[in-house]
Parts: sequence; C-alpha cells; structure tokens
Amino acid sequence: MIIGSELGIGYDPGQHAAYAASWIKILEHQPLEIFRAAAEGEKIHTYLQGLQQRQSISSEELRTDKSDIIKEYDRLVKNPEARRQLEKQNPGLVAARDQAIVEIRREKLQKETAERQHKVARVRR
Repeated sequence: MIIGSELGIGYDPGQHAAYAASWIKILEHQPLEIFRAAAEGEKIHTYLQGLQQRQSISSEELRTDKSDIIKEYDRLVKNPEARRQLEKQNPGLVAARDQAIVEIRREKLQKETAERQHKVARVRR
C-alpha cells in the first residue's frame, strides 16, 4: 500500500480485509514472519525506486529524441506543400514526427490519469 502510494499505483481497498485476514492466519502460526516480510518489503521498495529512477532517465532521453525529431520536422516544413515534398524526400522523418507526436500525447494523458488516480487514492485514505 505504501509503495503503491509512493509510485502513484494506488491499491484496491476492497481487497484490504482479505489481505489482513491472510496475515492474521500467517502470524498465528509463524509470529516472526513479519520480520522476514518487512525485510523483503524493503528490498522490493529499493528495487522499485531504482527501477522508477532508471525509467525516468530513459523517458527524459526519449522525450529529448522526440523533441529533436519534431524540431527538425518544423524546421523543414513551413506549409502543407512543404510537408508533401518532405513526404516524398524523407518519408521516415514524417513518420517519426507523427509517431513522436502521438507518443507525447499518450504519455501526457497517462501522466494526467496517474495523477488523478493518485489524488483519488489520497482522498480515500
């Protein structure tokens, strides 16, 4: 729950009672299991934070590449006729620019959706 909150993943409160019940059953038979679980949870937390950090770095690099493609396209294309010419001369650049625009819009929507879900999860707590 805590890791999910930090990463903006959230959790399903409908599963909370079943999760707590499973822990009660485990702890009745193995009281020290909580310490092992805490250590494993710490490892998972550290791993996920590192993964998120690496993904943030590669996202920035990709965003820069996409921005460079869009800037090059914009430098070459000043009107619809210039686009038609570029489609004939360098169709790969036109396709890459169009794909970059789609991906940037998708990333923006995903980020906005995750932020909304994170806000909703905080309100529910």
